[in-house]
Amino acid sequence: MLMAGKLESLEDALGRANPRAVMPDPVSDWCMILARSPQEQNARDSLRRMGVGAWWPNYQREVTSHDNRTGRLCKRLVLTGVLPGVILSPARADDRFWRAIDWAPGVMNVIRRSNGDFLLLDDLDIVVIHKIESGQNRAPSPSNTAHTFKKDDKVRFVDDILGRFPPGVVTRCRSDGRIDVDVNMMGCVRSVTVLPDQIALA
Repeated sequence: MLMAGKLESLEDALGRANPRAVMPDPVSDWCMILARSPQEQNARDSLRRMGVGAWWPNYQREVTSHDNRTGRLCKRLVLTGVLPGVILSPARADDRFWRAIDWAPGVMNVIRRSNGDFLLLDDLDIVVIHKIESGQNRAPSPSNTAHTFKKDDKVRFVDDILGRFPPGVVTRCRSDGRIDVDVNMMGCVRSVTVLPDQIALA
């Protein structure tokens, strides 16, 4: 009797518990969130903690650094973005989304078109980006890193079978064999890092 009275008073104070989780409506469009590099991982984790879906396409890159204890040079793996400074999120511009954007570390804003609307990617664009990410996470072989591309070459993505993205321009050939390509994504030029076998001359 006493327990029932306590439960009733808690419901009066806090409201009746709703154990059913309400799933959001499915979204096929994705927006691009601009974050300061190299804070993309912290920003993604913060958005997820606040209930906003976020995906940061990344791969592991080997870098040379000094060991803090011995001072010797050593190799270590760091996570690097396929699209530097970009986090992808389902396009739900509700109050929770904007609150998470305000509080996430390193996040500057949502990438917009020249008319102020969100720059939206659809599911096919996301599939192409996912293929580029999975290709970057393969173990590189010597045949992958040898190439004849040079700066200012016009190239297209091999993974983009449907031709969703226009041809890009090579801006940098890295010493590890990876190549930076500037691509016009629906009116916004973004840099994409790829392996030589992921692109071909346009």
